[in-house]
Amino acid sequence: MLLLIASAALCSALNIVLLKCVGEIIKTGGPFFSLLVGTLLLLNLILAPGQLYLLNLGMKNYNHLEFAPTYQSNMLLFHLLSALVILDESRFYTWMQLSGLLGAACIALVGIFVLFLKNTVIATKEDGEEDDKETGLTA
Repeated sequence: MLLLIASAALCSALNIVLLKCVGEIIKTGGPFFSLLVGTLLLLNLILAPGQLYLLNLGMKNYNHLEFAPTYQSNMLLFHLLSALVILDESRFYTWMQLSGLLGAACIALVGIFVLFLKNTVIATKEDGEEDDKETGLTA
């Protein structure tokens, strides 16, 4: 499930980066203006349905209460990473602000871990209850 969520979130972040690149190319012009803009928009049109397909596949096959928060936090993390690294927006932040962003990302990752841990504990308890019913033992 996590790989499906990460793939959909990564497609979302790549769409944002491509649109930002198109905006920068339009702003600055350049010798291959129409070719670059056309190529980037074509890539965007390919990635957008892929993201929706992965998102719909995950919503169809997994619990919505686990899928949606995990997708949103992954999307947030990938958007932050793409903006800071690829678009070089880290130069606009102080070290204190960057450490705050890192702290927020860590909190999001801990939340994802807690969601997955909760399911493991619940599944283990349900399996244990079935075993107790079969043997006739109760707690």
